[in-house]
Amino acid sequence: NWNSSHSSSGTRRSTIITPAVYPTSPNEMTSKAVAVLRPAVDQARGTGAPVRRSLGVLALGVGCADGLLAGLAVVEEIGLPEQADQVAHTDSLLLTYRGTLRVRAGQLRAGVDDLATHAARQRADGDLTVFPTEHYMLAFGRYLTGSWADALISADHTLVVSNSLDQPYGLSPGHAVAAMVHAQRGQAELAESFLDACRRYAPLFPEQNCLYPVLAAATLAQARADLPAMREALQALASAEATPGTRTLWAVLWVPLYAEAFTTTDRPTNESRPPIEEALHTFDQLADRAPALTTTSHWLHARAAAERGDTDAARDLYRQAVAAPVVEGDDIPLHRAFAHRDLAALLLAAGGFADRREADGQLREAHRIFTMLGAVPYAERAAQALARLGTTTPVPPAGGREARLHQLTDREQAVAHLAAQGLTNQEIARELFGSTKTVEYHLGHVYTKLDLTGRRQLRTAGV
Repeated sequence: NWNSSHSSSGTRRSTIITPAVYPTSPNEMTSKAVAVLRPAVDQARGTGAPVRRSLGVLALGVGCADGLLAGLAVVEEIGLPEQADQVAHTDSLLLTYRGTLRVRAGQLRAGVDDLATHAARQRADGDLTVFPTEHYMLAFGRYLTGSWADALISADHTLVVSNSLDQPYGLSPGHAVAAMVHAQRGQAELAESFLDACRRYAPLFPEQNCLYPVLAAATLAQARADLPAMREALQALASAEATPGTRTLWAVLWVPLYAEAFTTTDRPTNESRPPIEEALHTFDQLADRAPALTTTSHWLHARAAAERGDTDAARDLYRQAVAAPVVEGDDIPLHRAFAHRDLAALLLAAGGFADRREADGQLREAHRIFTMLGAVPYAERAAQALARLGTTTPVPPAGGREARLHQLTDREQAVAHLAAQGLTNQEIARELFGSTKTVEYHLGHVYTKLDLTGRRQLRTAGV
């Protein structure tokens, strides 16, 4: 039951939530749905839009029941063009199905392109149906690829659509993405606020949304370098509500958090070690088909090797992680920076002069990536590590760009980000579901707070 006047900023005025009750588990329901839909699709004649859309629904069901790669194999039966902008307008909804599976499978550039193309078509054509799913999936994809400002815009879209169209299942994931971005930027108070909202709305659809508060809480603990809190948050993965299907759908998000939290040499001796190898195997099955996951896979295996005491293997795996090619839009820069950071720690533990010199270079690269992302807590810790190392060349101060961003509200940041990309006020208004007068109002505040005179300066201000 849903009754709310919830605003897109996360403020709740009145909400009544009754947890959803299912007659059987989501996995059983998905398997039954697949069993019914598969023969119906096979028996259908022709390749009309209804049959193709049914294949899209079937692909999502198979992805949940049998794994994401199996779901993507069903998508291939549809025969869509590989490039999203070449997909026929009548097949636009299929971009959400394919993009959702691709992002969850770690095929990030292609998945984000699918979802962004569909979202752009929705804004241009009022006849296309809008759901929260495409927006929060786009937000998660942009979060992983380090496009955090765009991720916040997509998260806000999710909340607007969920509230305005009375589709509250998108509220928990929408708040989760916002919490994760703000946590990684070091905006702990904002992250806590969005995490609270994420938890508040998860009971609406517990089996579907149970993982989002776990991911947000673990990410906030990660940004604080609080591994015990990460482990505590991730214990919920073993709960009855966190069904195997739910975990399968979001392995690209939870496995890196899980493996990082439980592969540490300073874990209490009385704390049991969960089956990390099983989680890594799940992740590796996706990484075999997803270039964006290569660095992450090597990084996590390196941590596991280091925890086992196999220093040589760990060093080799870390070096493979940082040497993996950077493919624009198909890379997770935060994980790449973690690999540089952890390799530096391993080298410093070795204690040799050459090791210390290499560690300096690895820490500097980690600091560069953290700073580029706006990941202030990590950049500050990397700078502190370099200071302890006694380097003679200073590193750039952490947080300069984020210090400016802290002056802006979320909506002002979104307007400034889009204006800096060259969008007109009218285009920004369409992008943010607002009016041109509202855009002008927010831009005025941006210029005042950042002491700028116009768009030209805004483009060089790093917002």
